Amino acid sequence: MGKQVVTARQAELLRDVARDGGFDFLDPADYWSSGALGFRNRERVIEALQRKGLLDGDKVTEMGLRVLAALSEPQA
Repeated sequence: MGKQVVTARQAELLRDVARDGGFDFLDPADYWSSGALGFRNRERVIEALQRKGLLDGDKVTEMGLRVLAALSEPQA
């Protein structure tokens, strides 16, 4: 499998879901800067992570955990 590429916002949401255990604990203020489109932007990030196989519903998949681990590794 090739290297999984995620945007900064996708990585942030993936970390938040992994830490907090689902969407219920996500901070809506993270998306308020987008105005009225904030909720839709949040949904687009979630949908992208689901399409990439990093989220299954509101749970981080094994692949998602591997991506998070790779993001945590120091870059050479």
